[in-house]
Amino acid sequence: MNDDKKSFIRRYALCTGLLATSCVVLPLLVLGAHNAGLGASGALPAWGANLLFLWPQYVLWPSGIAERGTEAIHGASVLPLASAAFWLVAIAGYAWLLRRVRLVWVLLAFLPAVALVAQIGLLVLALLDLRIVIDSL
Repeated sequence: MNDDKKSFIRRYALCTGLLATSCVVLPLLVLGAHNAGLGASGALPAWGANLLFLWPQYVLWPSGIAERGTEAIHGASVLPLASAAFWLVAIAGYAWLLRRVRLVWVLLAFLPAVALVAQIGLLVLALLDLRIVIDSL
């Protein structure tokens, strides 16, 4: 195996691990900040706390999609698998496109890139008059 393939596999594994870890760690950080008294009135604004706490649901869309104004949920059984497959392919594309960039910059830009792609997905859903179903809202 040549060095380019090893580098790609390393970057892919690190980015995939970072996404999986962020889905666990970010909500726990918000809970820790809330328990420490640094909630919405403190160091963490309410929109930031909501984004970080609901990060896994915004990124993975596990609960399904509904038409605006209705509560009928569509795709609840297939959406988690489709979302996971999408992110695995998207991470591969990200790692491949940034294969010549230093690893530290790739990792620093990864979560903002994930947030941007997730927001674009939400925008596309809004244009189709759909919304994601968030369990806590």
